Amino acid sequence: MEALRVVGNIKGWVLKEDANGDQAELVELVVKRVFGELISSIHLAECKYPVGIDSHVNHLLPLLNIGSDDIHFVGICDFNGIGKTTIAKAVYNRLILTFNRHSFLSNVREQATQWMALASLQKRLLKDIFKTTIDVGDYHRGKKLMEQLLCKEKVLLVLDDVDGQKQVNALADALNWFGRGSRVIITTRDEHILNVSKVDKDKIYRPQVLDCKQSLQLFSWHAFSRGQPHENYMQLPHDVACYSRGLPLTLEVLGSYVSDIRSTEEWEGTLQNLKEIPPEKVQRRLKISYNNLEDDYQKTIFLDAACFFIGWAKEIVISIWEACGYYPKSATHRIIQISLLKFEEDEDGIYVLKMHDQIIEMGQNIVKEESPMQPGKHSRSWSYGDSLDVLEGHKQLDFGYCESLDKLDKSIGQLSQLKSLTLKRCYSLKMLPDDVGPLEKLEVLDAQNCITLVKLPISMGRMRCLRSINLKGTRVSKLPDDFSMSSRM
Repeated sequence: MEALRVVGNIKGWVLKEDANGDQAELVELVVKRVFGELISSIHLAECKYPVGIDSHVNHLLPLLNIGSDDIHFVGICDFNGIGKTTIAKAVYNRLILTFNRHSFLSNVREQATQWMALASLQKRLLKDIFKTTIDVGDYHRGKKLMEQLLCKEKVLLVLDDVDGQKQVNALADALNWFGRGSRVIITTRDEHILNVSKVDKDKIYRPQVLDCKQSLQLFSWHAFSRGQPHENYMQLPHDVACYSRGLPLTLEVLGSYVSDIRSTEEWEGTLQNLKEIPPEKVQRRLKISYNNLEDDYQKTIFLDAACFFIGWAKEIVISIWEACGYYPKSATHRIIQISLLKFEEDEDGIYVLKMHDQIIEMGQNIVKEESPMQPGKHSRSWSYGDSLDVLEGHKQLDFGYCESLDKLDKSIGQLSQLKSLTLKRCYSLKMLPDDVGPLEKLEVLDAQNCITLVKLPISMGRMRCLRSINLKGTRVSKLPDDFSMSSRM
């Protein structure tokens, strides 16, 4: 009786009230409700303000020729920031009901750089399609499995942000990989990839930029959280939207930046900045948001993210910045607020750091501009070639202000060409390893304010070129016995 009472109290539909007593109508209501909830669980999250998206979808759908039993590959191709991924998501969501099997592989370019990347992408695709984990082994076995398993399935597949032919070969090598009625959508910046993937010229969609009305609408949503400007700011938003040249990324970044500006003076100052920048130079427009970050902590975190931490877990990068004393939680809040970075949940449920390609490039260019012709003078080095060149052939090595650095790796002894070693304010560094001895070409050692440094290794006696050493603020009481300062200063 108690169980019946509990069940009776559960809210539901009353046959007489909700379906006029018609059981068939009530069953139809239940089916629609369940079907709707199932569909909502597989739909992809689209952009917050989908201005102009319906127009893109309407242009793209005829190319897909849904209803035909033929197999079609379709490309979305143009420069970054125009919304290729957003368009692909919208089309995918609208077509998902007509396909039993479907997969949206996002960030293929980025995923392909990781360990066992192509095999991992194949595994992910098969799991999306068949709802079970299939061990593909290596890349070549994965191709065979996909050809065998997918050839009888009607599949909707999106390969998002592809930048290499091998990526397409691994995931959608030929039309006959897929069953009748399948559709494969590839988004890329590089039309050559579509050409060699045998995507017909008339199956390539090139999105148009937003018109003036749409630009103003999208900018207003990001700036004012409404589809049109406030009455007090009518002309200025029009001018800003005009300077964006209809690029959604620029409108999002600029709109987010000015969202908390309420005085006409500040608006006019921002507009003046835009007027001084050539409209076609998108990155320079995006740099306005970087220049207006509030302090050096925010700028440092942004540049670190652009150069090193794309795809890293949020928990890890936050802990790194905390160890550096950068106050990352408040700093990243502001950077996210103006759309320069974001943390997104990946397929494993981990929040990872993401940035748009153009914003990454903008950040890396800021570092390169520090010394365009001398990578050794850059504050950050993320390129393997540049890093090797700096460490083997140049003179930075700069660990200054690394407050948590407690020891130097033994590999430092391999930098035979090193001439300057800066350890200024490495507060946790207690001693130098014997491996610094082989640095026979070292001329400058700066350990100022290494407050826990207590002694120098005997091997430093081999440093015949050392002419300057700064131990001010350390606890070093004497130099190695065979270390003659007078002969080197």
